[in-house]
Amino acid sequence: MAAAAAPKKVFKSTVVVAPDAEQDAEFFAAIQEIRKTHDKAFKRWPPHINMLWPFHPEPLVAASAEKLRARLATVEPFTLTFDRLSYFQQKQACTVHLAPTSNPPGALQALQAIMVEVFPECTELSTRSPHGFTPHLTLAQYPNKAKTDQEIATIMKTWKPFTLLVDKVYIMTRGDETPFTVKEVVHLKRD
Repeated sequence: MAAAAAPKKVFKSTVVVAPDAEQDAEFFAAIQEIRKTHDKAFKRWPPHINMLWPFHPEPLVAASAEKLRARLATVEPFTLTFDRLSYFQQKQACTVHLAPTSNPPGALQALQAIMVEVFPECTELSTRSPHGFTPHLTLAQYPNKAKTDQEIATIMKTWKPFTLLVDKVYIMTRGDETPFTVKEVVHLKRD
């Protein structure tokens, strides 16, 4: 008997770790203040770290969330501290991002690896780079390295480190002309 085909994946669906606009209001506002003028994806994406992207289309999201719930219910919550900036360079342009540090170390990478175990067809973010999964929260794009270095220095003058409790992940989808919105919340282990 043939194995079932892996579900189709779409770029309009993702699993993310993200700050909550209300619960993490100060951090959320600080990120959005930078993004609104410097991130070309500001209107399409809220602040987030992609964990699985592309992901299953919206009709499969509820079933996918149940699969994640079954597995993530045993994963201990952890924290991420956002206290440093880095960037990816693509030809001349650069994408500036917050590079989180997890406590315990490696917890975010371990969470992403567990998700890939649940959805082995979703390896794009763990195989894109020779370094494997590189968690980041995009803030801005700049046309060259000199401008990037200048803007990073400017941001870091006033940046206040923030620690985010990761006790859930979100499955988000978007339409052709609409931004990503949360469709499902999947909690990690609860007390």
